Amino acid sequence: MKTTFDRKVYEAARKAYWAARYQQVKAERHAAKPPDPIEALDATTLAYIAGLLDGEGCITITRNSKSRVDSPFITFIMTHEGVMRWLGEKLGSKCSPLKRKNVQPHWKPQFKVCLGGRRAVRLLKRLLPMMIVKAPQAAVAVEFPYIVQDGKSRRVPDDVLAVREAMKVEISRLNDRRRLHTHVHDDI
Repeated sequence: MKTTFDRKVYEAARKAYWAARYQQVKAERHAAKPPDPIEALDATTLAYIAGLLDGEGCITITRNSKSRVDSPFITFIMTHEGVMRWLGEKLGSKCSPLKRKNVQPHWKPQFKVCLGGRRAVRLLKRLLPMMIVKAPQAAVAVEFPYIVQDGKSRRVPDDVLAVREAMKVEISRLNDRRRLHTHVHDDI
């Protein structure tokens, strides 16, 4: 008895197997991942970080040079290395020396801690109720539209790109040092 080989049935079964395997491996990887340290921050630490962000931080929407995709970005820059190392440890990020051009001999070295993407949005959502100076920028950044990829296309829809670009322009406007800082927090 001769059996016939149906190529289409084989390819469909193979594709279904690898799709299920991918989902299984992805679930295992996600389960093994340690919890994000941002979720473990207590109220006092959050308040301190909100103050650091208001005074020494910057909130932007920046294009990633590797993926060529815009996303929210938080940068802290200070000369106190101990505070910056503590901040990096609390946020699960690294503290690195800032490379500057034309450094004068009397300048102290600066250190930076950066956080981007969904982790930046997660932190901003927790800090927003405590922020004063940079609350408008944080309010824009937490609304940043992320899309769920369906696996077929990695292209971001034009309407989402337009919203992202408008948000980038708005944060740039809010960060403009030449504008008058007239925002007053309701609690002050």
